[in-house]
Amino acid sequence: ELDQAQYYLNIEQELVERTDNLNITGSYNYNRALVLRSKNRLTHIVKAQEILEEQLSSDNLSAKIKLKSTILLAEILIEEVKITNSNREFETLKDMINNLHQAGVATNAYNIIINTLILQYKFALIDGDFTKAMKNLDQAAFYSKIKGLSGLAKKVEYEHKDFDEKLKKWKSVELQSTDLYHKIMLSSIQQYLQEVQKIRFKLKG
Repeated sequence: ELDQAQYYLNIEQELVERTDNLNITGSYNYNRALVLRSKNRLTHIVKAQEILEEQLSSDNLSAKIKLKSTILLAEILIEEVKITNSNREFETLKDMINNLHQAGVATNAYNIIINTLILQYKFALIDGDFTKAMKNLDQAAFYSKIKGLSGLAKKVEYEHKDFDEKLKKWKSVELQSTDLYHKIMLSSIQQYLQEVQKIRFKLKG
């Protein structure tokens, strides 16, 4: 998907400069955010989030682009909630994922349903419900297989492998001091929030 996004981004950039077509602009912004997010640098991720939030504030987006943009934004927010543990962002994310699920079921769109199940898997991990997490991921694997959606099947497979690796680490690591752990976590969260604020200030300047 990333290679495809980069390919279309180069084409759409020229089109955006010559047209006011909202679907082309919406697709360009989505692909731009996807490429930025893939760079795994905080500056790029914050910028990707701002692009998607601004895009989703428009009432003129096509349903397809709106759903794709919402899924990508939810994926970014999940990583942010892991770090900040913000109740407000947690509830926002929960509502976003529920709305995506309802949209997927209402339209019988299995690409949306499967992506939502992956998001629900990640959300359940944050919430500490590992049984629900694996149930959602197994369901995503089942749907992607019976519907022949190979791209999503690979995405699910990646999440399975990633979970297995994390599970091994969790089993092998024992915290020596709970107080020290909380101090380290609090320090990391504060540093993260400070960096995000700096980046957003620069982007607005």
